[in-house]
Amino acid sequence: MQENQINIAPIQNLQEESFRQLLVEPIVVLYKHSPSCGVSLFAQSEILQFALKHTEIPVYQVDVLRQRPLSTLIATETGIPHKSPQVILLREGKPLWNTSHFKIRATTLADVIAKV
Repeated sequence: MQENQINIAPIQNLQEESFRQLLVEPIVVLYKHSPSCGVSLFAQSEILQFALKHTEIPVYQVDVLRQRPLSTLIATETGIPHKSPQVILLREGKPLWNTSHFKIRATTLADVIAKV
């Protein structure tokens, strides 16, 4: 893993239990990323900026191409239709906020979290 990605942990297992373990966290940021999408590269840089400044908040990246079943499970469990790139903020397993594409900004995510 590259040094600038140390705060973004990919979800390794496609098992439902792995995702469900995240649902007990007080606050979790899920970032759905497509490595074949230019907009995703922009969004990923924003998520990296956020993660580097807010190391107390767990950030998980899902590769929507390689982890399609997990991406689908997240959409089903949260009730938030799939988009890519996409950020979903969960509080104790409940979706609080989400956004996608060019609306993904480190500052916006930080502002939203500060209000919860």
